[in-house]
Amino acid sequence: MRDSETMECMVKPEAPFSNLFASGSRWLRADFHLHTESDEQFLEVPEDVSFKKRWVGRLEEEDIRLGFVTNHNKFILNEYKALRKEARKRGIYILPGVELCVQGGKCGVHILIIFDPESWIFNRENADFINRFLNSAFSRLANRETKDKACDWTLSQALKELEGHRNHRRDSFV
Repeated sequence: MRDSETMECMVKPEAPFSNLFASGSRWLRADFHLHTESDEQFLEVPEDVSFKKRWVGRLEEEDIRLGFVTNHNKFILNEYKALRKEARKRGIYILPGVELCVQGGKCGVHILIIFDPESWIFNRENADFINRFLNSAFSRLANRETKDKACDWTLSQALKELEGHRNHRRDSFV
């Protein structure tokens, strides 16, 4: 049995955004590189304001209507769901992603990967394929959340792994 948010996403993924492109096209402000509380990139949040309300509120203040959660080498499913739910209330579309550090250079090469939520998270299998992908990328390394900890793969290996997922109808872009 899926939770109500999962069912809502699978049945009507664009319902809150149905009027967004009523005229065919529209300029949107987007932020492709957002970190969250779990990435420890923020100062303390005042106790009287929840992190998700402050995070989404800041996007709203900047008129950002499309955001990509890209924490360093990790994806926290429940955190993403909470931020996505809060953002949907304000007409902001949030997509899951990761800032993956791959082999190369002195401290690795950071790439941003954005995942299709319907195939990577809200799927028939009810599986979190994003964390499966990350577990595979760091299969020989501990403490993957470290900002500059490079995974086991090079850039070309990471792209090949993503292509394997694409062959299973799980889309993403880098």
